[in-house]
Amino acid sequence: MVKTAAQLKDHYTNSHTDCMIEYEVEKIMAHRNKKGKPMEYHIKWLGYEDPADDSWEPEGGLTRDGTVDNTHLNQYKQENNLH
Repeated sequence: MVKTAAQLKDHYTNSHTDCMIEYEVEKIMAHRNKKGKPMEYHIKWLGYEDPADDSWEPEGGLTRDGTVDNTHLNQYKQENNLH
């Protein structure tokens, strides 16, 4: 099952610390567009080899200050004619 970034953060965050964990994208694997919902992207996270750690993230959450460097998103969109 593909997890959301929030589920990953809950799973991997040490409850004894107040530090924020940042995740780096290794690759955007796919995209989907459900009717009435924002575009979502299937993210493979750097350093997480288990496909169960991949997640679907909405386009609005893919920012440098959020989960994904826009460079990955822009490159994926260009390669897949999504502009």
